[in-house]
Amino acid sequence: LWEANNVVVTVLDHQGVAEKSRSGLAGQPIEIEAFSGRLWSPDSPYLYELGIELHRGDSTVDKVESYSALRKVSLGNDEHGVTRRQLRAAFG
Repeated sequence: LWEANNVVVTVLDHQGVAEKSRSGLAGQPIEIEAFSGRLWSPDSPYLYELGIELHRGDSTVDKVESYSALRKVSLGNDEHGVTRRQLRAAFG
């Protein structure tokens, strides 16, 4: 039953313009490739809107909206040479 349904995931900016969109079968993973969007930070807390729709044939049978952010996470050495997690090249 679920395999007959199609899921569409869309990432939109604040103006409602689609940055990325992917579709796939319900119950299967859907990956959205990274894009060069605005990173979230406490100084600039930019959020993207998410739209997820479940389709059966040509009909939308369910829809949910949410939000998400992009963060850059990396590893780096602090002033003592200890490897630590960095958010946007700052230790956190």
